[in-house]
Amino acid sequence: MNSASPARSGLPRPVIGSTPEYLRFALEACFGHYLMLAGAVGGADCGAQGSRFGTYENGISTGQAHFRYRP
Repeated sequence: MNSASPARSGLPRPVIGSTPEYLRFALEACFGHYLMLAGAVGGADCGAQGSRFGTYENGISTGQAHFRYRP
């Protein structure tokens, strides 16, 4: 994912919509952890905006990062 990716907005909808693109990479548990979290807070209809938590990337240069969501 590049820095202009809509997934960088922190909103679940663009991330969920781009799941096939993410699956090209070796994601832990096929992205299931995020999809379960997103589903628990309303899925693609969730309007909560996440913010990036730290600078750690799960996969070097992939942009896979930790986001936190607050109500």
